[in-house]
Amino acid sequence: DKTVWQVPMAYRTNTSNRIYKTDIPGRTSVINKSKFDWIKFNAGELSFIRIDYPAQLLEKLHKPIKNKKLSPMDRLGIIRDAFALAESGDLPTTVALELCEFYVNENDYTVWVELISGLNSVDNFLYGQKCHNDFRKFARGILKNIIKYN
Repeated sequence: DKTVWQVPMAYRTNTSNRIYKTDIPGRTSVINKSKFDWIKFNAGELSFIRIDYPAQLLEKLHKPIKNKKLSPMDRLGIIRDAFALAESGDLPTTVALELCEFYVNENDYTVWVELISGLNSVDNFLYGQKCHNDFRKFARGILKNIIKYN
């Protein structure tokens, strides 16, 4: 099947709180990157798509995630896509886990639900492995600000 679907795309950059909307008319589209420090694709999570950021673009989102410059929905979308891509084998799981470290001070319930869901999937996968206890220690560090352990 050689069908090419037109996909609606919204994005936001550090230069404005405005959400820009465009259609990707074919297999690719070009956005001039010299105008901004970071870009969040699928702003507002308006399209049913996964965003697989190149490492360089994902790294630029670390600070806006940590400083909550992105909406809760956008922070949720980034971590959800990272764990989904890791589960499918399209993103190293270590990248998704490293991304979690920028959510330590997260205060939005919906974002935490998504984060905990992703961590739980990794926990289930590692159960019985030598590294399981180390992973649980890592996860407790991520969750330390919202969960009190006895």
